[in-house]
Amino acid sequence: MKDILRVKNLNKSYKNFSLTDVSFSLSEGCITGFIGINGAGKTTTLRTILDLAKKDSGNIQFFGLDMDKNEQQIKNRIGVVLDDGCFYEEIIRLT
Repeated sequence: MKDILRVKNLNKSYKNFSLTDVSFSLSEGCITGFIGINGAGKTTTLRTILDLAKKDSGNIQFFGLDMDKNEQQIKNRIGVVLDDGCFYEEIIRLT
């Protein structure tokens, strides 16, 4: 199986928290869960992989493409739903 996502030596630091040398890969056709205790870095890892938070260092590849060089092309091929609200207030009021 080929890898859909490869993360190598991902680093991201905030004032009171840091990810240090996170590395993993996800194979095509697999369903994968990302679990851990509160504050372990799950959301920071995902936000950094998606470039919603800028990484300090490391390499991220989707479909064999480097995220730094192919962000728009990659984001056109993936879908993500995060747990925090992402709707405009106007849409929420309509429901």
